[in-house]
Amino acid sequence: VLSAFGPADAAASPKAVALRRHYEKGAKLQQAAQLEITATLQSKGGRYLGGASNSEPHGFGFWTGKDGTRYEGEFQKSAPHGHGIYVDLDGMRCEGEFKEGLFHGQGVYIGADDIRYEGEFEEGLLHGHGVYIEPDGTRYSGMFKQGSPYGHGIYIGTDGISCEVELKEGLLHGQIVYVRANGDRYAGEFKEGLLDGLVVYTGKNGTRYKGMFKQGSPHGHCVYVKPDGTRYEGAFREGVFHRQGVDVRANGDRYEDGCRVDQSRKLRQNMGRSILSMTNLFRAGPSNC
Repeated sequence: VLSAFGPADAAASPKAVALRRHYEKGAKLQQAAQLEITATLQSKGGRYLGGASNSEPHGFGFWTGKDGTRYEGEFQKSAPHGHGIYVDLDGMRCEGEFKEGLFHGQGVYIGADDIRYEGEFEEGLLHGHGVYIEPDGTRYSGMFKQGSPYGHGIYIGTDGISCEVELKEGLLHGQIVYVRANGDRYAGEFKEGLLDGLVVYTGKNGTRYKGMFKQGSPHGHCVYVKPDGTRYEGAFREGVFHRQGVDVRANGDRYEDGCRVDQSRKLRQNMGRSILSMTNLFRAGPSNC
């Protein structure tokens, strides 16, 4: 029967692939039956039907747990080992290679919350190259290390815009350039998931920012330009404008320390004259009192 399908073809329809797998499973069980190595085994955890050796699951078989979990595939010394499919009661599904009971090698994971991962596993963890897809369509394609995105990868948002990223233990870490669908552009440095270092932001509406960030907030020298042309050049402290700076309005007026520059100068001049008159008074001596 299998010969009618020919060799596995990547272009074959999903229905044909599923049908072929169905016959392959049947053929393996039939072969095991002919060799008289099939068994139906019961345990406290569930029921097994398939190949056996020394009264243990070994070869191809089906396992159904009392908690509703199911596994069909290859076994070795009672543990899933080789290609198989594991499904739990909540709908979580793993299909791919197993080693000594753990997902290991190439495989596909689909969570009960519809999170999907296609790629490499090591001892049950995401490890190696893979594609991670959120239910909303957001995806990350790149390297994983012991369960978390790690190193270079490509992030694609729900708006279809992609950017190259560097990650460390699942967090953005390193130089990132990101352009949103609305045209806003971010270029900056991240450290453990937070902006930290020089950041350049250019908004589609004309807003521009270039300055330093610290642990996710503007901190240090910066230049900030609003859509109306108002320009602030000075410093931030923990996300708040520092009082020492120059604010240039769209009409050209300059403000320092909250006062327009020409007014600020007058205040300083008046204060200076007052101080000078006081010092002259003391210089004149007590005889003038």
